[in-house]
Amino acid sequence: MTLSRRNLLRMTAGGIMLAPLAGACSGVIPSGGANAETESSAGGLSRSAARLPAPFTVPLPVPPVLQPVRTDAGTDYYEITQRLGESEILPGLKTQVWGYDGIFPGPTIESRRDRKIVVRHRNALDVPVVVHLHGGRTPPEHDGYPTDLVEPGTARDYVYPHAQPAATLWYHDHRMDFTGPQVYKGLAGST
Repeated sequence: MTLSRRNLLRMTAGGIMLAPLAGACSGVIPSGGANAETESSAGGLSRSAARLPAPFTVPLPVPPVLQPVRTDAGTDYYEITQRLGESEILPGLKTQVWGYDGIFPGPTIESRRDRKIVVRHRNALDVPVVVHLHGGRTPPEHDGYPTDLVEPGTARDYVYPHAQPAATLWYHDHRMDFTGPQVYKGLAGST
């Protein structure tokens, strides 16, 4: 290829488009070491006092299947409380979590197509929460919009008609500007 003005512009444009990848990929390969080290979002190195564990030493948690508190001809009723709990994520160390019923991941809700469920969510945390059934065909008033807060010490009933094909769905916190941190702390479960 000869270095024409057109080819020079193509190579320059290609280089400009690829340059951000160099920075994005720089933290992909861990630096190793005896302690856990990660790049923080602020660009500094975060260290943990915990030594790196041997892989797969803590069994994968299998959440319990939640049982309805009552049923009628067309509806199953459940109750879940968002509260503090503990989980063993690293071997021998307990980590405080915000969990549905204090566990992470939260309990599994088994449901059937076209059989309505009502889930009463009680908030025993010190912060507002919102519950969103991810992937569910849900009425707007029960969809868990980011500003439909369940304040500390209150409860809210979410109604799910399940008028959709069978699927594995998950429910999680959906509070505006806090979805990520509150899910990382444990507010997630499956249905």
